[in-house]
Parts: sequence; structure tokens; C-alpha cells
Amino acid sequence: MSVKSKFYISVYFVLIANVFYISFFILLLLVPTYSFNQFYELIVLLPMFLFSLTMGFNIFFLEGILKINSIKINNHEILVKKGWGLLKEKKYRLKDIEGFYNYTRKVRRKKGFVYTIDEYKYLLLVQNGKIVARISQQYHKNYREIANFTQKHLLHLGHKKPGLLSEIKDAVKF
Repeated sequence: MSVKSKFYISVYFVLIANVFYISFFILLLLVPTYSFNQFYELIVLLPMFLFSLTMGFNIFFLEGILKINSIKINNHEILVKKGWGLLKEKKYRLKDIEGFYNYTRKVRRKKGFVYTIDEYKYLLLVQNGKIVARISQQYHKNYREIANFTQKHLLHLGHKKPGLLSEIKDAVKF
């Protein structure tokens, strides 16, 4: 039996937003500075530049590379492609995976005049104490199917919520 992850359509909007922010960032670098006075550059362009830089970093690095993984699991191995499934594929033998952690991420959203809290479940597959794959209810359509397969074949290690620094270290080491 084999299970392959499927993304929600909103995941591709994040990719499109990422392309937009990177293009906006490049455009800000290419704008000739001689056509603006110093006041305009300081008051308008600098905040726009910093905003696009932080948004691009957040969307591309933290969300795209760390959390949006394409995953294929069968009885013998797990294939993981990070970054919307566009980056290099890594193979892990199923018997080498120690198990999985799970956690729930709460996101506050405004719907009309009412704030709601949405909860998204995550599975973190672990090998040698390092997170090798993240499977999320927020990005994967077939999260329940992947979670059921994982629970049948891997050991549940408990609940864990990784911190920002550990997530960045995992992304750099991939």
C-alpha cells in the first residue's frame, strides 16, 4: 500500500504570493534611485523594502520549505520533497524512522466581525532525533489518510511543538 500527499489549492496561492514578493523585492532593488529624492526613499521605499523582505522570508522559508512537503509513504520507505514538492527528494527507510510526534497549531482568524480559532493538526516524522518530514492538516487534503497509515506503521512518541529556531535548523540541514 502506498499513500501520496495531495495539496489544497490554497497551497499554490502561497507559492504565487511567494513569487509576487520575490519579484517585488527585485523590483525595489532595480528602481533607479536618482529619480527619487532622499525623503521619498527613506519614508516610502525603505518600509516597503523591509516589509517585502520579511514577508518573502516568512512565506518562502518558514512556510514553503519547512511545512509544505510532498510526501509518499509505502510499506518500505518514505519519500520527502520539501518546498511545495519542488526541491530535492530524500528517501528514508520506514524501519529507520523512530516514530512521530503530533501537535496542534492554533490560528486566530477573523470572519466578519467575529474572531475564530482554527486548529490544524501536524505529524512530525523523526529519524535520529531530527524531524525529517512535516505533514499538516492545513496543507494536505489527505492528511487523515496519511495519519492513519503513519499510526499503523510507526511508533507514537507523544506531543511536541517545535520552536522557531529548531524549525530553521532542520530546514538548513535538509
